[in-house]
Amino acid sequence: MGNVIPLRPTKPQLLNIAISLVALTSLVFNPGKLLLSAVFDPILIRDIPAFQKMLAYNFASYWVPATLFYLMLVLTPIGIWLKSTRSIHWSLFIANIILILYLSARVLASTVQGGGVSFLVISYSIVTALPALFLVMFSFVRMIILSIRHRSADTDAEVFYWGQALKGRSWALVSLAVSIPIVFAFYVGYGEGSPFKEARVRMPVFKEKCQIAGDTIHLKRTGAKGILLDRTFSRRFTKIKDGRITGSRGGGFLDGDLLHRYDLPFVELIERSSSQQDDETVTYYRKYERGSKKDTVETPISEYVVHQTSLTDDRDRSFRITGEKVEIYDRKTQELVASSIYFNSIKDWRFCGDAPGGDYTTSAFIARALNLQPRAK
Repeated sequence: MGNVIPLRPTKPQLLNIAISLVALTSLVFNPGKLLLSAVFDPILIRDIPAFQKMLAYNFASYWVPATLFYLMLVLTPIGIWLKSTRSIHWSLFIANIILILYLSARVLASTVQGGGVSFLVISYSIVTALPALFLVMFSFVRMIILSIRHRSADTDAEVFYWGQALKGRSWALVSLAVSIPIVFAFYVGYGEGSPFKEARVRMPVFKEKCQIAGDTIHLKRTGAKGILLDRTFSRRFTKIKDGRITGSRGGGFLDGDLLHRYDLPFVELIERSSSQQDDETVTYYRKYERGSKKDTVETPISEYVVHQTSLTDDRDRSFRITGEKVEIYDRKTQELVASSIYFNSIKDWRFCGDAPGGDYTTSAFIARALNLQPRAK
């Protein structure tokens, strides 16, 4: 019976048990946050990137306690007192692999801005991490029962009987813990409505559109006495690196941004309205300072006009892909001065277009094209 119930687990088996102990203790508290908060300033931890923070928490929460548990099992009588079987160790090993893969997915998901991928990984923990934790708990219960019975039983045969009584249930949980994540991984990756399946279709569409992205300066101009805007919304994307937005994205009012940042005398706005008879009325306004009142004017006198046109259709919008063309025309000669084309994959936090310094804003493109000078503070 010695092969069925070893006198003492081997060192690799003790390491397997130590890692499983960490999984159980993590249900009660997070030692990583306590350890990092004790060693480092919480403000410093808050300001590091999400990817590095998640990596640090996992290291402090799992690998440091696992090392301490392993030393405890090796250097104290606890490791000698524990009695186990191969099936229990295989159960713990498979559960540990599933949990490690789940944690790795959490770390990788933290590299994607917006939190959508992280939420997706967490939402499927019920069919990945949760069955693995149940398997760990059941295996520990079985191990403790065997250890107690080994001390109180008269013969190894009696201990073996108790081990066999729980063995079938243990392997049933092993099969469940392995099969459920595999089935759901296949569903998530290839099933109808799968976000990963959608991503495989979305990315080629986005890359194809990006072939025309970029800025083009057709005519060299310096300064402007006034700019006429057909739309007042300004796009903003920050900290763009290798096509990925690592900062923020959003927008604002283009007229206010231009008047606040650059030495521009005024901007003019176009407002169109339609009546019940489908007659369109066009009204022009002029602003001299950011936040100032709009003055109604009969005829615009700006040197340049800025047109913004959407470049996406219904299919692109269903993929959460947005794109625009910004064009600047000389109002006197009707010549195209400059154009800017960009696309944004909202779900993937990707951007393609010219972004000097890692940032793109509509107002910054207009300033580059017309060589507008920064407004004096």
